[in-house]
Amino acid sequence: MFYLKLCLCILWCLLFTTLYLLVIPFIYFSADRFGYWTKGLSWGVRALSGIDATMENPEFLTRHPTIVVVGNHQSAVDVVTYGKFTPPKVVAVGKKEIFRIPIIGWTFALSGGIGLDRSNSSKAIRQLQELVSRMRAGKLCVGILPEGTRNRHPETLLPFKKGAFHLAIDSGAWIVPIVSGPVGTLFDLKKRIARPGVVKMVALEPVSTQGLTREDLKPLMHSIQASMQLEVNRLFGESQ
Repeated sequence: MFYLKLCLCILWCLLFTTLYLLVIPFIYFSADRFGYWTKGLSWGVRALSGIDATMENPEFLTRHPTIVVVGNHQSAVDVVTYGKFTPPKVVAVGKKEIFRIPIIGWTFALSGGIGLDRSNSSKAIRQLQELVSRMRAGKLCVGILPEGTRNRHPETLLPFKKGAFHLAIDSGAWIVPIVSGPVGTLFDLKKRIARPGVVKMVALEPVSTQGLTREDLKPLMHSIQASMQLEVNRLFGESQ
């Protein structure tokens, strides 16, 4: 059953994404094209796997027109949970290696996703500056997983990278932290676990960056990580 569910979910992602590539030329200038893709992926995988997600305070994602969403990163299942609650006019920021994934990576790029070149800091900074300009020019949401990689021990958050917080301060955007409860109890590739269930998620109170400068970056980052860790502790504790 594990391999059947896994194959069906992978097949859905490939088929849906391939069809979406054909549609992209007609919606290329839509500000919601990334959201259409992630919501479609999420819907199909949730239907096939039986894994669903609920969120406390989802209204925080639409309270402000320009936001930076930050969340904890556990596994590929994050596309199922976060995808269900994709806010309007969102683009995602990840590492450039995503673009190398056939079909999925191409769609990520064509849907407006930003692949940061972490091996070239000046280029990465330039990419973020361009994104800041876009955020200032119009209402735009940016999604980033600041741990930077999948966390193999998700009960303790990895140190956050600075990019999301630079973006928020430089653009004056609000930061909306999202915390996902454990997904490993429902899906674990190594343990061959794939069972139906619900992942609990929480959107925390939006944090204003108005009036903040680069000197405030580290305190802001540490404060948000601390508040997210408290929710991680609660959600993981409730799952035991």
